[in-house]
Amino acid sequence: MSESTKKPEQAEENTTPETAPAEDTKKAEKKASKSSKKDRIAELEKELEKAQQSLKESADNFLRLAAEYDNLQAFAAREGRHKNPLKNGCRREASPGHR
Repeated sequence: MSESTKKPEQAEENTTPETAPAEDTKKAEKKASKSSKKDRIAELEKELEKAQQSLKESADNFLRLAAEYDNLQAFAAREGRHKNPLKNGCRREASPGHR
């Protein structure tokens, strides 16, 4: 009977040391996985911030270029009216060299 009681104890002792390192390994892997996930999340958040900043800069540049283009069109329209008398309905007399 003592042998039969020792066998389960030995079996428990054998399984406990074998499973303990496996459990420790699993816990260590889980911790490493969590920390690597946190690191990855931090990296992605930094990339997101950079992308958002780049988007803001691009939007600002676009608005500035659009405003500059509108100003150029307005300037060209104003200058065009003054420089092209035919466009305003005025006829300029031909110079002596022209017919």
